[in-house]
Amino acid sequence: MWVKNKQVGFTIVELLIVIVVIGILAAITIVAFNGTQNKANDVAVQSDLRTLGVKTSEYLALNGVLPVESVGQLGSLGIKVSKSSYGSHYTPTGSEGYNLIYCRKDTNNTFVFVAASKSGKVFVFQDGSVKEGVGPLVTNAATCPNNGISGATGAGWLFSNGVWSSFL
Repeated sequence: MWVKNKQVGFTIVELLIVIVVIGILAAITIVAFNGTQNKANDVAVQSDLRTLGVKTSEYLALNGVLPVESVGQLGSLGIKVSKSSYGSHYTPTGSEGYNLIYCRKDTNNTFVFVAASKSGKVFVFQDGSVKEGVGPLVTNAATCPNNGISGATGAGWLFSNGVWSSFL
């Protein structure tokens, strides 16, 4: 009587099917994660803009003038931002990349903050609220008027080459 040796294991076809299914599930998970991450970055940028706007409005109410970034007045407000949520979208002739602009018009004490998220969306704080802004961030001469401040007397770039500028 012959007893056939039965080998236990998976065939190559079964292994390939499992690998393909795992690959498909991984791809779906990565795409879903990236969408969630972009939304989280957008929300962080909007929150930062709201904080910047409220603190600047408080400064204006207390002092009667807008803070000036060149003399560190914005820095005195104790503002912190979610650095990792910002993208680097505007690149001038040098190698710097910028993503957050403070535009102010001293003649009528109006201001906006314009920022670009890692997702590529541009947001603006204006008149007490945050909304989707007009992008891309090109120059302060174009970005400020595109987002509500024509004839801005000051514009401060706050982020360059992954390093936040002096007031943050």
